[in-house]
Amino acid sequence: MKCHHWLGSILISMLSLGSFPTHALSLQTVSPQFARSAPTSLPLSTPIPVAFPNFGLQAGLSWDSQPQVGVDSPFTLSWTEVASGQAIALEPLALQLKVELWMPSMGHGSAPVVIEPVLDPQGKAVVGQYRVTNVQFIMGGDWEIRMALQDAQGKLELATLALKLPGRASRGGGRHHHH
Repeated sequence: MKCHHWLGSILISMLSLGSFPTHALSLQTVSPQFARSAPTSLPLSTPIPVAFPNFGLQAGLSWDSQPQVGVDSPFTLSWTEVASGQAIALEPLALQLKVELWMPSMGHGSAPVVIEPVLDPQGKAVVGQYRVTNVQFIMGGDWEIRMALQDAQGKLELATLALKLPGRASRGGGRHHHH
């Protein structure tokens, strides 16, 4: 009997050893802030494609880090020409880019964002890359990132990226009672 018991306890200790290190490892690779805000379907390193078929362009939206309520959540837009797959700058095409944060359920947006070309270490603009800052999600809920391209003739193309942020809508802020 004794010998049996002894074998069993060895097996158990081996099992727990086997599952432990891998567990500890997988936990370490997740950064603490990421663990808290779970609802995202894509890893942040993967640019989210936003298509502008009328202009034959596509933008890839890459977040600096998980977008959060109440802090600047900047992102980068990387533009490519769909036909060639090449990075392409908007200025030579005389295209203007506008980006707006919008909350459909509330019927209002947020503060205006700032769009600037991304610069390399030499201070030269990186072709097709634009950084969007002052991205302020003022409360949790459903948001849209509305992007518009407009050419010199006034031709306009819109694209919208929907986004859900954790957190309640601010109390009293959303409901305006008119008597």
